[in-house]
Order: sequence, then structure tokens, then C-alpha cells
Amino acid sequence: MRKTPFKLAHIVSHPIQYQAPLLRLLTDHPEVDLTVFFLSDQSTKTYHDKGFGQDIKWDVPLTDGYAHEFLNSTENCEEHSLFNPRVSLRSLRKALKSQAWDAIWIHGYNNTALLYSIMYSKQHRIPLFFRSDSNLNCSPKRFLKDQFLTSLTKHCSALLWVGADNRDFFRHYGAKSTQLFFTPYAVDNSFFQEHQSNLRASNKKTTFLYASKFTKRKHAPLLLNAFSRLDIAIRDQAELWFIGDGEDKAKLEKMIANENLHDQVKLLGFKNQTELPRYFDQCDVFVLPSEREPYGLVVNEAMNLAMPIISTDEVGASRDLVEQGVNGWVTRAGDLTSLKEALEAAIRNKKDLPAMGKASLRKITDWNYEKDVVGIVEALKAI
Repeated sequence: MRKTPFKLAHIVSHPIQYQAPLLRLLTDHPEVDLTVFFLSDQSTKTYHDKGFGQDIKWDVPLTDGYAHEFLNSTENCEEHSLFNPRVSLRSLRKALKSQAWDAIWIHGYNNTALLYSIMYSKQHRIPLFFRSDSNLNCSPKRFLKDQFLTSLTKHCSALLWVGADNRDFFRHYGAKSTQLFFTPYAVDNSFFQEHQSNLRASNKKTTFLYASKFTKRKHAPLLLNAFSRLDIAIRDQAELWFIGDGEDKAKLEKMIANENLHDQVKLLGFKNQTELPRYFDQCDVFVLPSEREPYGLVVNEAMNLAMPIISTDEVGASRDLVEQGVNGWVTRAGDLTSLKEALEAAIRNKKDLPAMGKASLRKITDWNYEKDVVGIVEALKAI
């Protein structure tokens, strides 16, 4: 074991509910001295989420249990962008100069502050770690962008890949095997697993659950359309619940009214992080019909509640976590027929759903934060 812990600076846009447990676990590792620098405190208070179309405030601790600092914001704006970093580069420079870092770890590259961190690591010859959920399906190729990513990949000491599609993304831009370290995109498995109960066993109907934003690429209306097109005798054996909000809500309400589906389809609205498990636990099958979904951590959440999954071939998590016919079904993104067939298969095979749910639980239990820590520590030792 190293005599003094590695000093690791993590530069990230804002506190993220999925990342906080990992940062706490990493802090507890004796070989890591972690400091997190946030470009914004937006997520720690009530803010307007454009995807959900409403003001939200997360109900889980986002900054407890690890050393962190909020860098001075330049203005009170609502979101980051390439030309709006939300942080004074002077304060970022001061933070990076504050200690002799063994490595700088960035998450993403889509604003000036993160680009500055890359340049700083080059100038001062500090190893750079890069993590993102990008994949080739969700990240369209453009000449200048491709040139930048090729250069960034070459410069990084560690590319922290979160899933198979993300690993292939890095390889496409020239990553060597010695640069790649597995850090799976995970959620707080123990939090979700401790909320399991026997509520689902009493379901007489097959209950499908959608939980995400009502935005165009998430395809909530496509799911409702597929459900409405089931043969009536099949559809009468099922219900469809929607958790979320956003631009497609009015469209969903109109479709429910036009098809007279009020008794079978529920719009439950936005639910916060701690509320989700009890809804997952009441439903039989989780459905995420997205296109161009970089990963889809809500799939991990559902699997922790022992749910079979219906997802698409453009959901990043599908390749890693959904095995056709074993713990779910993978449909073609945007394909109504393919989605309808998966819904029908789940209804016709309701007796098999508990076993498929157990397969989900076994698979996701091994996809955890502990493996993230192992990957990051291995990367630190490699430098």
C-alpha cells in the first residue's frame, strides 16, 4: 500500500445524485485523498429542470461525506454550456494550484472550465482522468469534434469507461488498453434493494412502469401507442404507469382520453429519488423506450427492485445489463411493432416475470460503486 494517499482533484459541473455515494466511498479508501470542485451549486437547491418542465429539489444528500468546494460562479445562470462555464476561471486556476495533485479527474468536457482543466493538466504535466457516458450512437461525428476527442484520448492517462458502448467510444478515438479502466455506471444498490417487499406478488394484472422525462427522444407517447394497440383481450390483463413530467405530458393526456384508457393508464407525475422504490416495487416490468440514450441509470434502479426490463438497442445500459429473454427484452428504438411485441410477450408470460426479475437483481448486484473504486485506484497506481 502507498505510504501517502494519492491526491485526486475531481472537476465536475454540479453535485449529482448518482455520483455522491461513489465520492463518499472513494473518500473512505486509504489510498485516495479526494477533493471535489463543483462549477455550480445548482442541484443543491430548488432549480428549474427543463426536461421535467418544473422546479425540483433532490431529496437525497448530495455533498455529505467528502471534501468539496463550490467555485465562485460568474453569474446566476441556469445551466452550463461551452461558452457559459458558470465559474470564474480564476477561481478554478486557484483551486488547481492549491495542492500538488497526482491526477485531475474531469467528468465531461462541454464547457470552458473543463477545457481549461484539460489545458492545465497538459501545461503542468499532471495525469488526466476522463469519465463520461458518451457513445458513438449518441455522439454524432463532426470533423473538429473528432479531432478534439482524438487529441483528448491520446492525452489522458486514464479513460474511465462506464459500459461497453462507452469503451468502444474511447477505442474509436484511439484509446489503448493501458488507458482503459472499468468504472461501471452504478446507482446506490443497497438503497434500492432494502426497499423490496411482496407488494408485486399481489398483482393480478401485468403492470408496466415508465419513469423518466417526457421528452421527445424518451418516446413516452410511443410506449402509450404500443400499449393501446394491444389486442383488447391482452390489454385488459395489464396496466401502464408513467412517472415523470415534461413537454409530452399534454400529448399523453390527449391520447389517454382519445383511447379511453383512464382505467388502465396512470400519469403519476414527477417523483423524487426516495419516492421511486415504492413505485418500482408495485410494478412487474420496467420500460425505457428511448433513442440515443447515453446510458439510462434508471434501468439500474429498476433492476435493484428485481424488475425485468424492456429497453431499446439505443439505451446504453441495454448492452451491459439486459439479456434478451433472460431478464428482459431489447426492442428496436422508435419501432412501434417491436415495442408492442415486447409488451405482449411480458403479459403472456407473466408467470416467468418473477424469475426474470431475480436475474436482473443478480446481474445488477455485481454492477456497483465498489468496482468503480477499484478501477479508479488501479488508474492512480498505474500513473
